[in-house]
Amino acid sequence: MMNVPALDGSRKLRAPARDFARAKAATKGVIDGPELIVDRRRHGRGVEPRIAGIGERPPPAYNSFRFRCGDMGLEGRTMGLDTNSKITTPDRYPPRQPESTTIDPLLRAGDGGRTVGFNTIPEIIDLDRYPLHQPGSEAIDALLREGRATLKHDALFSLPGFVRPEAASFMAAEIEARVPLACRHDTDRPSYDSDGKSWPAGHPRTATHLFRYHQVLNHQIPNNSPLRRLYCWEPLREFLRQLMGFETFYRSECPHLALSAKVAGEGDTDGWHFDGNDVVFSIVLKEPEQGGLFEYVPNLRTEKDENYEGVAAVFDGNRDGMRSVKLSAGDLNVFQGDYTLHRVSPVKGERKRVVGLFCYDRVPGTNFGEPYIEELRRHMPGAAPTRIS
Repeated sequence: MMNVPALDGSRKLRAPARDFARAKAATKGVIDGPELIVDRRRHGRGVEPRIAGIGERPPPAYNSFRFRCGDMGLEGRTMGLDTNSKITTPDRYPPRQPESTTIDPLLRAGDGGRTVGFNTIPEIIDLDRYPLHQPGSEAIDALLREGRATLKHDALFSLPGFVRPEAASFMAAEIEARVPLACRHDTDRPSYDSDGKSWPAGHPRTATHLFRYHQVLNHQIPNNSPLRRLYCWEPLREFLRQLMGFETFYRSECPHLALSAKVAGEGDTDGWHFDGNDVVFSIVLKEPEQGGLFEYVPNLRTEKDENYEGVAAVFDGNRDGMRSVKLSAGDLNVFQGDYTLHRVSPVKGERKRVVGLFCYDRVPGTNFGEPYIEELRRHMPGAAPTRIS
């Protein structure tokens, strides 16, 4: 394995001789995929690697090595996702654009792998309104009391404007740029997780609903993304732990779903369903022009009563007790969907709905089951058609 240098030159470059041999041979041909080119003579401070695009013949690199980029790149930089853009070494290519200009969200890292903006939590969160960095303060205690009371009767607790508008817009662009590599779901499926029993036709458990959207997975989101920085911020995890009243509360370690995002365009929707977990934590990064409403019937079922009659009524169009909410960009939402039937209505218009999803668990080291991960792989670009009826 190669030991790739940090962008600030803090680590030396080492690679087995066979890698250099392969690289030397590879430079004779035309690149058939996005690759990273690093000059060994200039891998020190202030010098960045660059991406060569598909079909481009790399410049002379007499003392350089090349290696294929995956989804993740140097020091949390995402590489290999935009073959029309390049990161260039400043002494051989035009200088990087000033930070005031529009930056491709895929290639926005500055020196040391830091983003052009939103490197700190105060840039991302409105801490004046939500001082999560001050646990035990009067403001946080009041917020916790409000949240717990709301969740008891409503199942949804929202913190409006939790993320600053500029940060939400940046993160939405970052996620949307990854849609070409994302899972594409277009499936009719039941509202319930399977209980292993056989149910008759016409029963609510056999009814199916359309689920259609793109899903950007954890390993496709850069390590220096503001969305990941927010997810990994310890005061947020501790606040959510206290809100839910859990003794233990850990970030998931799933490489696919610990952190993810959903992108819904024209006609995309989440059909009626119950969640298979206790609670969902999400942040709206972008709201659509129309549609994309979060609709739910609080506590339609209980642990002892499935209330199939009430569920069937909702499927038939009964809106008694239903709440329809327009969640806004920047809102942090805590939702208990295991007993609450819910959906996202179809999106209308060109503007997409983008939502980041944070996964936690009361047990450390959790991953999602391999059968579900295999299902995600079937929805990846290049897989067999996924429309199931």
